[in-house]
Amino acid sequence: MTNYVHFDADGRIGGSTTGGAPEGTIVHGFPFFLQGSWSGETHYIAGGSAVPRPQITPPVPTIFPATQDYTITGVPDGAVIALDGAAVATADGTDITVSFPEPGQYQIAIDPPFPWRAAQWWVEAT
Repeated sequence: MTNYVHFDADGRIGGSTTGGAPEGTIVHGFPFFLQGSWSGETHYIAGGSAVPRPQITPPVPTIFPATQDYTITGVPDGAVIALDGAAVATADGTDITVSFPEPGQYQIAIDPPFPWRAAQWWVEAT
């Protein structure tokens, strides 16, 4: 049996099917097919190939003095940055600098536009 993924015009993988993928068929609202098996969580379709979705890498270290700013690089334009579950900023494609008012643990979450993968991690200001 042959596996196919189905995807939309933006390259979002909507799932997979086994067997034929007749031209013009729409599966779960996704009209395009590519032979192979990939997860939409980790890949998307670009230029007729499955490629890894880019991801944001949390800065190291994640434990630092509360008096020190925390800088996040590589955040794509349009990404929403949340601190402890509350949206605090929208990225403009430049580095994001976060200050913490007092020592403690803080959760940082970034919800970027597709095809980027969302990221979430904890930091500790001491």
